[in-house]
Amino acid sequence: TKQYEHNLELQAHKKCAETDRTRWVIKHPNFHNFHATQAKNFLEKQQCGDVVICPSSKGMGHLAVTWKVD
Repeated sequence: TKQYEHNLELQAHKKCAETDRTRWVIKHPNFHNFHATQAKNFLEKQQCGDVVICPSSKGMGHLAVTWKVD
């Protein structure tokens, strides 16, 4: 199904994301251990209004939100 394929894609992205940085463990459906480019690439395939929450390049204690708009 479409949802199953989407879940597989999310798992693949999470697996390849950030191997050289400290990985955050946050249990939220919109959180991913992506950097900015990965977040943008991920959102290209998503609907307008979808968001990705990821670690900020500002360091520990900061999060970044990437929001797909028109």
